[in-house]
Amino acid sequence: MYPVSMPVNTPAQFDFDDLLRLYQEWDRNDAGRPYEHISEILERAKAMHKAAHQIKTNGNGDHGQSWRAWKGKNFEKLIRVIVEEEIAHLNRAHGLTLAAAHDTALERARLSVELDRVKRNLLVDYGSYGSHLPDADLIIYDRISTQVLCILSCKVTMRERIAQTAYWKLKLRKSAVTRHVRVALVTPDEDEDLIIRPEQGRVKKNYAIASVDLDTTYVLHTALQPTDRIKSFSRFAHDIKSWTRGGGGRCPTASPARQ
Repeated sequence: MYPVSMPVNTPAQFDFDDLLRLYQEWDRNDAGRPYEHISEILERAKAMHKAAHQIKTNGNGDHGQSWRAWKGKNFEKLIRVIVEEEIAHLNRAHGLTLAAAHDTALERARLSVELDRVKRNLLVDYGSYGSHLPDADLIIYDRISTQVLCILSCKVTMRERIAQTAYWKLKLRKSAVTRHVRVALVTPDEDEDLIIRPEQGRVKKNYAIASVDLDTTYVLHTALQPTDRIKSFSRFAHDIKSWTRGGGGRCPTASPARQ
């Protein structure tokens, strides 16, 4: 199943660089679109993380708890790398000036002029309670205009997060300054809430939210039955280009995700 091999000597530490190596090896082995196999790659990482965790704790630690925290944090990091690569390709291929910022970058006390303007273009007004940034794992914006195109949330499963993401879409929609900002979710959908189109009258809550309240949900899975709002990540680059000022064409294919 896995086109990567277990190292002979397992270190007592398994970090993000190791996960990225697994992803890159899968890509090099031409095992299909690697982002569609993230759940399988994470399963491979889990075995390696467990081996390292047992060495580190002498077999006494709670690996399940450690793995869940590690998995969520590093899945987000991996999506950040993938998104940044796609944006770099779009910039090179189409002369765009897009960039991606991590949400914590906008929370710093001292910001560059560019990021300060991005922050001001994304703030949600709560009246006497001040203005606050929406929760977003990645913010995609134009470096010249500093206008925000899209905010992305990254989650391994739906659960509570999809409703939180939808809340920010509703808040952004209320202001003329932020009404244009797309809100998207990126997920392998390991609970399989979105992969299969439901039968009429048997729609799950998470499927309904993704279909009505979010602009797009990008599902990292080979078995997806896509809709106009629930899509494969292979549509990501196409959508981003269409959201740029004056952009609407189809991006030439340079990799599976770059359509």
